[in-house]
Amino acid sequence: MKNKILILLVIMSLTAILFSGCSSIKRHDDAVRIKPEAADKYQYNPHTKNKRDGNNLRGTVLKVQVSSISDSCFDGEPVSFTSKATVVFLDSLSREDNQIEFIPIEDVILVGKEENLPRTPYDNINIFETFNNPEEFDAVRIVPVDSAKIDTCKKRCDCEQYGMELPGFRIECIKRHFDWFFVELRGGYAVYTDQLINVPEYGREGWFGEIALGFRFGGLDEWGAGLAFSSGVPIYNSFDDTDVLRPTAMLHLRYQSPKDRFLGLCMRPFAYGQLGMAIDELTMDLYKISMNDECRNNIDVNLPYINFDVPISWGFGLGLDIPVAPFLDFSIDAGIRSLSFGESVDGVNGFDNVPTRRTLNMFLLRFGLTY
Repeated sequence: MKNKILILLVIMSLTAILFSGCSSIKRHDDAVRIKPEAADKYQYNPHTKNKRDGNNLRGTVLKVQVSSISDSCFDGEPVSFTSKATVVFLDSLSREDNQIEFIPIEDVILVGKEENLPRTPYDNINIFETFNNPEEFDAVRIVPVDSAKIDTCKKRCDCEQYGMELPGFRIECIKRHFDWFFVELRGGYAVYTDQLINVPEYGREGWFGEIALGFRFGGLDEWGAGLAFSSGVPIYNSFDDTDVLRPTAMLHLRYQSPKDRFLGLCMRPFAYGQLGMAIDELTMDLYKISMNDECRNNIDVNLPYINFDVPISWGFGLGLDIPVAPFLDFSIDAGIRSLSFGESVDGVNGFDNVPTRRTLNMFLLRFGLTY
């Protein structure tokens, strides 16, 4: 029984050794001469990282791959092609069959051309020396040549249409063209806290529309400055419980990344900042009194709930521009806005509708289009 087990183990060991030495690629002892100006690129095996002679590579030349790639198109069809040849090489010290190198033919000294050997159908680009006989030019091997024609015209159109990148698969982004001006059209959703008379603050929400337009500068696709107008959201006049729409007009500044990819996807981050004021009737009344010393002096401003400060509003946010056409982005952003506005108080020392200032903060989510 022990002898049978021993024999079985020996057979299994020999089988493992035989199969471990098997290779689906027949190895040869070829020499690939590298031009002196390119030798530095080949001093190390890219797979094993071992140092080698970058002037003369030793191993197996599997084939020469010739690719014809369309370099100009008309109406989606190729007009002309450029040919590129690559030597497919397996270093003698690369143990795995998949440790293949692709060497551009322009980096290789072609012995068939240098020594005027009998011409092959592929103009002698597929003749390589035997490494053990580098000076005997009769000791050469002719390797197969594979050729392929690659039509990139249709693919290029598809790339511009979709614009995306996945692991191992890349499609070019839409090429965005920027004019000297910009236009932003946005819809927005705001969340904020509001207050009624004698009632604690409570949460509210509202929808609004916004438009911004201005000039681009700093390379056209980076900085922009202009004006923005927002339809505003309804906010209470907390002294009489009336609901007032608060439109705003603000200076608008934006910065957009010049790079057309973010996290590997076809989109550009951007940031914006705004500074201005609400332009509803109550806020404009407050602004007028704030700028009129004589009028302010006629009102007793010692009451704690009267505030004549100029109602300045501001905001900022971060977002992404996603190209949907060469002239248009779909944009989405999130930000905050500190909105300062006017309210009216009745019956203060005989004066009716005395304005005062109140400020609230809101969170904004905006989405829309950018030209």
